Amino acid sequence: MKKKIVIFVVFMLVACLLACGNNTINSNAESFGNNVRKIESTQVELGDLTEFEWDYLYTFSPYTPKETIEDVVGFESKDIRGNIVSEGTVYLLFVKDNKVVANVCSSVDSLGYHISFGSYDKYLCIESSKKAVFSVETEDNVKYLEYVQDEVY
Repeated sequence: MKKKIVIFVVFMLVACLLACGNNTINSNAESFGNNVRKIESTQVELGDLTEFEWDYLYTFSPYTPKETIEDVVGFESKDIRGNIVSEGTVYLLFVKDNKVVANVCSSVDSLGYHISFGSYDKYLCIESSKKAVFSVETEDNVKYLEYVQDEVY
């Protein structure tokens, strides 16, 4: 049974990676992750972690289908994936001018970080012009970011 679970998780991770075919999107997601893993302070602003321009950051509840995500962001794109993996998945969708510029969809174990936005219903959106501040803790070489700013809608 445990072997089947491991195979399923590996399959889902590979599927997530294959679904994201845009090199710029992959590069932006990778640079974001690298910046998160390099954090040495106990607090960080989201804008300091991105080396690319973005208008909105979306995160969605687990098991949100692609069609629902496209309805929320207001456009269709092959670069949007449904958040259908599991509760332990980090799902971040950065959008600029109605285009996906970064898409993170993976497990904490493979990313080396976790970002918590507190409680929200179905999705949460942060505008780049807002100061989105996160507290940071490190445990077992994993960065844990917790959203602490109220400017969310």
